[in-house]
Formats: sequence, C-alpha cells, structure tokens
Amino acid sequence: MRKTMPAQMPEQHATRDLRVLRQVAELPTLSIAELAERWQALMGTEVPHYNKDFLVKRLAYRLQELAYGGLSERTKQRMRDLLDDGGGDALVGRRKRARRSKVEASLMVG
Repeated sequence: MRKTMPAQMPEQHATRDLRVLRQVAELPTLSIAELAERWQALMGTEVPHYNKDFLVKRLAYRLQELAYGGLSERTKQRMRDLLDDGGGDALVGRRKRARRSKVEASLMVG
C-alpha cells in the first residue's frame, strides 16, 4: 500500500515545484567542489569519483526524491528479488557484483 501525503494547497505544490526546479536547473552551473558539497549534504556519503555529469544527474534525482518521494518499499523489494533471481544475467562476474552493490547502495540511500 502506498503512503499518501497530506493534502496540500495548490500554492504549496507550485512553490515546492519551483524550488525543486530551480535547484535542479542550478546543478549544471556548479563546480565539482560545489557539487561535492551538495552531495555530502543530500546523500550523507563520500562523493564518488565520477564525472560532473554523473553527479549532476544523481543529485537531480535525489532532490526530486526528497521533494516528491522515492520508490515504494514494494518496488525496492521487487528490484532486490530480481537481482537475487539472476535478473542481471547480461552482467557477469565482477561487473555483475559491482552493479548489484551500486543498486543496493542506492536503495539504502532513499
């Protein structure tokens, strides 16, 4: 069963939407150091050593996740089940384990 959010006034939705849109739109203009600061604040983990584009996309997702909600527990469990059942057969060996670790880590963040 999906959790329902308390009813909000349309103005509150518009204000939230504008705030999220501004934050997401600002991300590509930030330096790597500024993105790293945002990462620490939003993710609470060390910044991964990826390129700027990755950080921007992941932070944009996180901002929206915090504002609008993330995946339901049911969906997260379904993803775990698929991984356990070998749903990633195209990925083999070390790549498969690395991918699974990343997916599980992202599920823990939310």
